[in-house]
Amino acid sequence: DLEVQPQFFFVINGTQVKHDNGRRVGFRPDFRYKEGLLRDTVEDVKGFKTADYTLRKAIFKALFPNINFVES
Repeated sequence: DLEVQPQFFFVINGTQVKHDNGRRVGFRPDFRYKEGLLRDTVEDVKGFKTADYTLRKAIFKALFPNINFVES
């Protein structure tokens, strides 16, 4: 059940978060898989953490608290 570069879009209070140019804002980790039988896990491999990545990671973790987040 390995999925490569799944896309998660950010929706807050029922409203899709968008850039000024209309593109949806989201997060695309490197992998998504099941850990054990039930727990969804996303994994992102980073050599260098940008400010943009740090912000998107924080928003992702707030909007998707039931998904385990792993960095390597």
